Amino acid sequence: MASNRQLSKLPPYPSCFVCGNKGLKLDFQGTDGYAEAELIPPPGFEGYEGWLHGGMTATLLDEVMAKAVSTWEEEVVTARLEIRYRLPIERGERLKLKGKVVGKKGKVFLTRGEVTAEGKGIVAQAEGRYILLPRRG
Repeated sequence: MASNRQLSKLPPYPSCFVCGNKGLKLDFQGTDGYAEAELIPPPGFEGYEGWLHGGMTATLLDEVMAKAVSTWEEEVVTARLEIRYRLPIERGERLKLKGKVVGKKGKVFLTRGEVTAEGKGIVAQAEGRYILLPRRG
């Protein structure tokens, strides 16, 4: 899921747990249906001691796929999220998140995402469906 395109910083949503002011504060980059980010998960997001909670992995995948849609200036909510956990993620591992739009059916965007860890490769993959929110204004 590599991108050879020029990426731009994507705007954060101030109240968002992942990219906003109070949560993980992740910086996402993207363009044209593709988004990515990197992080070392901070302490406090573990299930068992030393292992990232699976729900946190799901949150990261959900966000990077929604950010891929947002590169087209669309706001969406998650309709379906399917995750395949391939390897456990240890505390302190550097992760790369990637998401891309792979299709659209009416008001539904179809996406794929992955989380890779240095030295391990892909540790989790997802497919998602996102529904357009009505325009405000």
